[in-house]
Amino acid sequence: MYPILGKQGITFFHGKSSLGKTPLAWEIARAVSVGESVTRFGLEVRCEPSTVLYLEAETALRNTLPRLHALQEPIGDWWYQDLYEGGADILNSRHPSYSVLAELSRKLSPDLVIWSSVRRFHSEDMKTDDTVVGVYRAMTSLFPQAGHLCIAHDKKSSHDPEKDDPAEAFSGSNAWVQQASVGLHITGRAGTKGGTHALLTITKSQLGPSKEWTPYKLHLDPNSVTWHSTNTLPARIAELWPLAPSTASTDRAEWVAGQLGVSRRTIYAYKPKEPNHEP
Repeated sequence: MYPILGKQGITFFHGKSSLGKTPLAWEIARAVSVGESVTRFGLEVRCEPSTVLYLEAETALRNTLPRLHALQEPIGDWWYQDLYEGGADILNSRHPSYSVLAELSRKLSPDLVIWSSVRRFHSEDMKTDDTVVGVYRAMTSLFPQAGHLCIAHDKKSSHDPEKDDPAEAFSGSNAWVQQASVGLHITGRAGTKGGTHALLTITKSQLGPSKEWTPYKLHLDPNSVTWHSTNTLPARIAELWPLAPSTASTDRAEWVAGQLGVSRRTIYAYKPKEPNHEP
């Protein structure tokens, strides 16, 4: 999915905790599985329906299941593997998780593998270049036919924000981005009207010319599941507002919210203001 995912390539996606990296990765997985463009982010390029394998070693399934059930439909050929309880180590072929992953590769032959998070799939030092080489090599050896989306956490910010380089903000060696095909960085803050406002930036890409790398302005709904582009959401609301059934049992805002998979509160936060016709 240009410009953030390449076939048989590695995309390194990093940001601070609690910014919504996980639901963003879920939406990418959903869209890739059904061959749908991620229009809510402003990414209009479609891909063919593809098999997605989501590997979760960061959070127990019991904690993510309620939010997974709230994902927008449709969902295609998307497999979710919980590796939290037993742990994982792709650098150790004797670890029980290694045979599990090898069997998933054989059985599913996924087109996209999402690793959440990369630090939970090995026990080596994230700050050494040798670890990067070993982890990336193990990923591509286990799933040679797939593209890879690796989720990682940022390190703590310095006291001087001007010294924080987005391309070096993650916790670990610079080689994580340098040896990846694409580098994605998400930054953001909690919104005053609920949810989170974020900026998704392509810090590196081997998939196209740099002049095409435009940051994506995003908003995470208060439900902590649904992401939208703040550039496209107002336009979608304005498009659907006059289409709301006049005899609907729910009010217009609730109907539009249902169509977009957002909360009623979000509709009023991003709905274009009505013109004032008073003299």
